[in-house]
Amino acid sequence: MRKRHLFPIVTVITLGLILMSLGAAASFGHSVVGAWYFQAPAPFTPHLATFHDDGTLVVMFPDAAEASRSASTGAGAWKRVANSTYQGRFYEINANRDTNTFQSNLIVTFRITVRGNSFTGIASASYYDLGGNLLEGPFGGPLTGTRIEA
Repeated sequence: MRKRHLFPIVTVITLGLILMSLGAAASFGHSVVGAWYFQAPAPFTPHLATFHDDGTLVVMFPDAAEASRSASTGAGAWKRVANSTYQGRFYEINANRDTNTFQSNLIVTFRITVRGNSFTGIASASYYDLGGNLLEGPFGGPLTGTRIEA
Protein backbone atom coordinates (compact mmCIF):
# COMPACT_ATOMS: atom_id res chain seq x y z
CA MET A 1 0.00 0.00 0.00
CA ARG A 2 2.72 2.48 0.87
CA LYS A 3 4.44 2.04 -2.51
CA ARG A 4 1.21 3.03 -4.32
CA HIS A 5 1.04 6.31 -2.40
CA LEU A 6 4.72 7.07 -2.94
CA PHE A 7 4.50 6.96 -6.74
CA PRO A 8 2.21 10.03 -7.11
CA ILE A 9 4.32 12.04 -4.65
CA VAL A 10 7.58 11.20 -6.43
CA THR A 11 5.96 11.96 -9.80
CA VAL A 12 4.69 15.37 -8.65
CA ILE A 13 8.08 16.30 -7.17
CA THR A 14 9.92 15.19 -10.33
CA LEU A 15 7.55 17.13 -12.59
CA GLY A 16 7.90 20.20 -10.38
CA LEU A 17 11.69 20.07 -10.61
CA ILE A 18 11.56 19.66 -14.39
CA LEU A 19 9.18 22.60 -14.77
CA MET A 20 11.32 24.77 -12.49
CA SER A 21 14.45 24.01 -14.50
CA LEU A 22 12.64 24.74 -17.78
CA GLY A 23 11.42 28.03 -16.34
CA ALA A 24 14.93 28.98 -15.27
CA ALA A 25 16.28 28.17 -18.73
CA ALA A 26 13.53 30.17 -20.42
CA SER A 27 14.06 33.19 -18.19
CA PHE A 28 17.85 33.14 -18.74
CA GLY A 29 17.31 34.87 -22.09
CA HIS A 30 16.14 37.97 -20.24
CA SER A 31 18.50 37.73 -17.28
CA VAL A 32 21.27 40.29 -16.91
CA VAL A 33 23.44 37.86 -14.91
CA GLY A 34 26.64 37.10 -16.77
CA ALA A 35 29.50 38.82 -18.59
CA TRP A 36 28.88 41.59 -21.14
CA TYR A 37 30.87 43.52 -23.76
CA PHE A 38 29.27 46.95 -24.09
CA GLN A 39 29.48 50.40 -25.65
CA ALA A 40 28.93 53.45 -23.45
CA PRO A 41 29.05 57.23 -23.86
CA ALA A 42 32.46 57.55 -22.22
CA PRO A 43 35.91 58.91 -23.12
CA PHE A 44 36.97 55.31 -23.82
CA THR A 45 34.82 52.53 -25.18
CA PRO A 46 34.19 49.56 -25.14
CA HIS A 47 33.79 48.32 -21.57
CA LEU A 48 33.31 44.93 -19.91
CA ALA A 49 30.79 44.23 -17.15
CA THR A 50 29.95 41.23 -15.01
CA PHE A 51 26.53 41.14 -13.35
CA HIS A 52 26.44 38.72 -10.40
CA ASP A 53 23.27 36.95 -9.23
CA ASP A 54 23.56 38.61 -5.80
CA GLY A 55 22.82 42.05 -7.31
CA THR A 56 26.42 43.27 -7.53
CA LEU A 57 28.37 44.18 -10.65
CA VAL A 58 31.92 44.91 -11.76
CA VAL A 59 32.78 47.15 -14.74
CA MET A 60 36.21 47.04 -16.40
CA PHE A 61 38.13 49.07 -18.99
CA PRO A 62 41.77 50.04 -19.57
CA ASP A 63 43.25 52.34 -16.91
CA ALA A 64 44.97 54.35 -19.67
CA ALA A 65 41.61 55.26 -21.19
CA GLU A 66 41.97 58.92 -20.16
CA ALA A 67 45.11 61.05 -20.38
CA SER A 68 44.63 63.17 -17.25
CA ARG A 69 43.10 60.72 -14.77
CA SER A 70 43.38 57.07 -13.99
CA ALA A 71 40.31 55.10 -13.00
CA SER A 72 39.68 52.12 -10.79
CA THR A 73 37.55 49.18 -11.76
CA GLY A 74 33.89 50.10 -11.29
CA ALA A 75 31.90 48.39 -8.56
CA GLY A 76 28.19 48.67 -7.93
CA ALA A 77 24.75 47.17 -7.62
CA TRP A 78 21.77 46.42 -9.84
CA LYS A 79 18.15 45.36 -9.47
CA ARG A 80 15.36 44.14 -11.72
CA VAL A 81 12.64 46.78 -12.13
CA ALA A 82 10.46 44.96 -14.69
CA ASN A 83 10.45 41.59 -16.46
CA SER A 84 13.61 42.23 -18.52
CA THR A 85 14.53 45.76 -17.39
CA TYR A 86 17.25 46.51 -14.85
CA GLN A 87 18.64 49.60 -13.21
CA GLY A 88 21.82 50.11 -11.30
CA ARG A 89 24.68 52.28 -10.20
CA PHE A 90 28.42 51.86 -10.02
CA TYR A 91 31.35 53.90 -8.72
CA GLU A 92 34.87 54.41 -9.99
CA ILE A 93 37.63 56.18 -8.11
CA ASN A 94 39.79 58.50 -10.21
CA ALA A 95 43.34 59.65 -9.48
CA ASN A 96 45.32 62.52 -10.98
CA ARG A 97 48.04 60.94 -13.14
CA ASP A 98 50.56 63.76 -12.48
CA THR A 99 50.24 63.97 -8.68
CA ASN A 100 49.03 60.44 -7.83
CA THR A 101 46.31 61.95 -5.63
CA PHE A 102 42.55 61.56 -5.46
CA GLN A 103 40.79 63.46 -8.24
CA SER A 104 37.14 62.39 -8.21
CA ASN A 105 34.51 59.71 -7.79
CA LEU A 106 32.67 58.86 -10.97
CA ILE A 107 29.12 57.68 -10.30
CA VAL A 108 27.23 56.11 -13.18
CA THR A 109 23.53 55.25 -13.11
CA PHE A 110 21.93 53.16 -15.83
CA ARG A 111 18.74 51.47 -16.99
CA ILE A 112 18.88 48.64 -19.53
CA THR A 113 16.50 46.18 -21.15
CA VAL A 114 17.81 42.69 -21.92
CA ARG A 115 16.58 40.84 -25.00
CA GLY A 116 18.24 37.45 -25.31
CA ASN A 117 21.98 38.01 -25.58
CA SER A 118 21.91 41.78 -26.01
CA PHE A 119 20.81 44.86 -24.11
CA THR A 120 20.03 48.49 -24.84
CA GLY A 121 19.57 51.34 -22.43
CA ILE A 122 20.72 54.70 -21.16
CA ALA A 123 23.33 55.89 -18.69
CA SER A 124 24.16 59.07 -16.81
CA ALA A 125 27.60 59.78 -15.33
CA SER A 126 28.84 62.52 -13.01
CA TYR A 127 32.14 63.28 -11.26
CA TYR A 128 32.10 64.23 -7.55
CA ASP A 129 34.68 65.37 -5.02
CA LEU A 130 35.21 63.59 -1.68
CA GLY A 131 32.48 65.73 -0.09
CA GLY A 132 29.91 64.64 -2.68
CA ASN A 133 29.93 67.98 -4.53
CA LEU A 134 29.38 67.82 -8.29
CA LEU A 135 32.53 68.55 -10.29
CA GLU A 136 31.46 67.58 -13.83
CA GLY A 137 28.33 66.27 -15.49
CA PRO A 138 25.93 64.80 -15.75
CA PHE A 139 26.92 63.22 -19.05
CA GLY A 140 24.51 60.76 -20.61
CA GLY A 141 23.77 58.64 -23.59
CA PRO A 142 22.89 55.23 -24.97
CA LEU A 143 24.22 51.83 -23.90
CA THR A 144 24.37 48.73 -26.09
CA GLY A 145 25.76 45.38 -24.98
CA THR A 146 26.34 41.82 -26.08
CA ARG A 147 26.52 38.84 -23.74
CA ILE A 148 29.87 37.01 -23.68
CA GLU A 149 29.16 33.32 -24.21
CA ALA A 150 31.28 30.21 -23.71
